Amino acid sequence: MVQGEFGHDVIRYLCDDYDAVPASARRVLWIHSLPVGLDVYQFPLLLNEVQDTLITNGRGSQSMPPAEYVFYSFFYFNRQTTRQLRQKAEREWSPYNIQPLQGSTLCIFGYGDIGQCVARLALAFGMKVIALRRRKNKENENENNHNEVQMVSPQSTEELHTVLGSADYIVNILPHTAETDRYFDKEKFSAMKSSALYVNIGRGKTQVEDDLCECLREGKLRGASLDVYEEEPLPSASPLWSLPDDLILLNPHAAAWHEKQLYNLCQRFVFLCEEWKRGAAMEGHSVNRELWY
Repeated sequence: MVQGEFGHDVIRYLCDDYDAVPASARRVLWIHSLPVGLDVYQFPLLLNEVQDTLITNGRGSQSMPPAEYVFYSFFYFNRQTTRQLRQKAEREWSPYNIQPLQGSTLCIFGYGDIGQCVARLALAFGMKVIALRRRKNKENENENNHNEVQMVSPQSTEELHTVLGSADYIVNILPHTAETDRYFDKEKFSAMKSSALYVNIGRGKTQVEDDLCECLREGKLRGASLDVYEEEPLPSASPLWSLPDDLILLNPHAAAWHEKQLYNLCQRFVFLCEEWKRGAAMEGHSVNRELWY
């Protein structure tokens, strides 16, 4: 079981001389990653070593806390939190409008376990939910969201921009792959409403932060909330730090952190161990070796 940025070094150590070892004597039969996204482990560089190894992850064990962070972000902007705090500090009594979620449109990029949790919460608030995902799982969609989520698969840039332009809230939960690298750029940010909010709880390298800063400064977006960044920790020289608080909410990649997080992740591992011990088929739990999640 591996966790953290040095996981790939551990795997390489365990797999030394892998090709020279008979299959019956190989030490690494199964690798389990606590994080869902395995891009931090550089598995593509270890394909020879892990080509016959079962690889699983912590899928589904920490989905709700990041989904809750999404709605914290919505309320931060919609309830004018910075104004509320300023008025409190200045002892100013001045009522102001808020922006309700009911009747607004949410677009989710990356409709896996976390995306489905976000959708369930959004539906409870009376929002219209549009979801884009690489693979559809109709059984899960029917069970979790009662067919109320509009699944779309834009076939052109024009269709994608139409979807972006229809949303009041855009939530990025994309994994980092060759296809999603720097996916949200100036072109996509510019296709969004100027009143839209952008939230990223997926991977930082799926966005171009300089383009996001430019669009925020120019008033092309109402605001953005980030839990992940192109480089982590976020460098002190990043222009994101200098944006005003009413335009940006920065979180230190901790949207899923809570006191029971490690327990939940380990429970997932224990469950998989039990499945492994009883000889159950593990294909449904394994990681996609092309996408690494």
